[in-house]
Amino acid sequence: GDDPAIGFDVEYCSLEMDIRMTLPAMLQLASSDPKGPVGLIWLDKFPNHGKDMIGDADCEALISILSTSGISKVGVGVSKDAKHLAAWWGITDKQDVGYYLSGIVDLEDDWDDRINKKSLQEMCESVL
Repeated sequence: GDDPAIGFDVEYCSLEMDIRMTLPAMLQLASSDPKGPVGLIWLDKFPNHGKDMIGDADCEALISILSTSGISKVGVGVSKDAKHLAAWWGITDKQDVGYYLSGIVDLEDDWDDRINKKSLQEMCESVL
């Protein structure tokens, strides 16, 4: 497609203190260009394990990208990752989650005919 898109994924800690694996550890963003940049944002490097990123002036560019609906955030389980990340940031209202993390395209949704019954390559080509 012609619309800008980035790959989006959240990895979770598997620390003994968080056996439910709900503590986000790393945010991964990837360009749709195979040679393009990839961003690995280690949340444990931020104060309070990244819990205060929404109000952090140093994170405004990242939050702007995540909240821009014209940039699709694409991946498997993206909607679940977005909800978990938003909850970590203290955002639980569905409308607010959609504001801070918009443009979500979940590759596992059966209703999305751009990807249903296609190979991974075909899915990426049709979404990106």
